[in-house]
Amino acid sequence: MKTSWHSDHRRVWLVIAVILTAGFSASTTCADGPSFLEAYADPSNARNIVAVFDSASRGIYLLRSTDGGATWAKVSGPDGTVARRSGPQDVSDFFVRQTKGSNQRLVIVYAKFELFRAGADVRWEKLTGAPADVQQVIPTDDPQRFFLVASAGQGSAIYFTDTDAQSWAKRAEKLPFTCNLRDCDLIASSDGDMIAYRAFGGDGYSSSDGGRTWQSQSTDRIGKAFSSLGSSRGSAIKGTSNQVRAARDAINKPIGTR
Repeated sequence: MKTSWHSDHRRVWLVIAVILTAGFSASTTCADGPSFLEAYADPSNARNIVAVFDSASRGIYLLRSTDGGATWAKVSGPDGTVARRSGPQDVSDFFVRQTKGSNQRLVIVYAKFELFRAGADVRWEKLTGAPADVQQVIPTDDPQRFFLVASAGQGSAIYFTDTDAQSWAKRAEKLPFTCNLRDCDLIASSDGDMIAYRAFGGDGYSSSDGGRTWQSQSTDRIGKAFSSLGSSRGSAIKGTSNQVRAARDAINKPIGTR
């Protein structure tokens, strides 16, 4: 398993890259054009793949393949709309991971005000007991351990779970910033100890205690923090040109078609 940070003009994403036999390979940089940000094969059937795909112009999509990456289809969220982030009207967020241990499985976590989870079959289950009005989810390298940012009055609060969303600990009652998918970056280290925030075109904040306390950082210092977190994460991933082309074509088709 290799890890990497991928940065685009909207957000920085932790990439846990499982290099697939279907043709995905390691790359030292993320592509400037359409590219895969994450891709995971179902441990029980390697031809079933769930990927996060950056279209470069129309947002970042959740895609699914059942033939090893030869063809793709857009995934719908629990409400039936296309699972996409970074679009002008998008309020959803998601990540894909593979569980650790001997009984590995693929996990998708999806947030659109409420929190949901699915496996490789993309059958959504609402996670009851999660904080309401979720704004963002922030993954670590383990899908049972992640953060979420939720609306809190005029601001935002941050929560953490290490119990597979069975229980939540509020790490900060009110963050010193507000953040939605269109105006800021939020990233976490693979172990969840380090978190960094930056507004587009502005200064940022960092936390070294899992979001409990935050320190203001200049644009230069927060940029270096983002770079240092990313520099130790290994390589990004990219699909073959045929896989990228097939994924790009899927975005132009109605949901559920290949």
